Amino acid sequence: MTQSVSWTDTASMLSTAGTVLAVLVAIVGARVALDHISTSREAAALNAWNDYLRLCFENPSYACADQARTVIPDGLERLKDNSSVQAEKYQWFLSIVLNSCEQVLLAMPNVREWRGTLIDQIWYHADAIRQVWGEWKEGYSDEMQGIVDEGLRKGSDNA
Repeated sequence: MTQSVSWTDTASMLSTAGTVLAVLVAIVGARVALDHISTSREAAALNAWNDYLRLCFENPSYACADQARTVIPDGLERLKDNSSVQAEKYQWFLSIVLNSCEQVLLAMPNVREWRGTLIDQIWYHADAIRQVWGEWKEGYSDEMQGIVDEGLRKGSDNA
């Protein structure tokens, strides 16, 4: 007994196989696109971090609160009310610190390995960040707010 396959059955099987293949290609393509996006975000975060490190190197007087305290007229007390150029530059520096930390926090796949470093960056500037954080924190993610809170606690513990 020979069973014959009709052209309709063959066409139906080929159509199904083509559909399955198209779905597989779409899944692989989506995966590649997502990997590319992740890699691009990681590269942007590392670039931001490198820019921050270069800024620290080029501006050591702002790289930590102890140094900034020596160049800002009246020190870090009432930083928000200080209209000096140095105080303004230091507040912009703090913005860069926070932004760089957040980019690393949100984009790096191994963020647990970075956590201590990010907390330390906040700790280095705790006296100043504590003064501005109440107004600035809404512009940052919940994850970053947690990092800042830990850095400020560490700053209080070591004061």
